[in-house]
Amino acid sequence: MIEYLLIGGAFGVIIGHCLGHSGNWRQWIE
Repeated sequence: MIEYLLIGGAFGVIIGHCLGHSGNWRQWIE
C-alpha cells in the first residue's frame, strides 16, 4: 500500500509539474 502511495505521489508531482509548465513540456522531457 505504501509503495503505491509513493508511486502515485511521484506521478502526481510529475503530472502536476507538466501541466503547470505545459508550454515547456518538450524541454522538460529532454
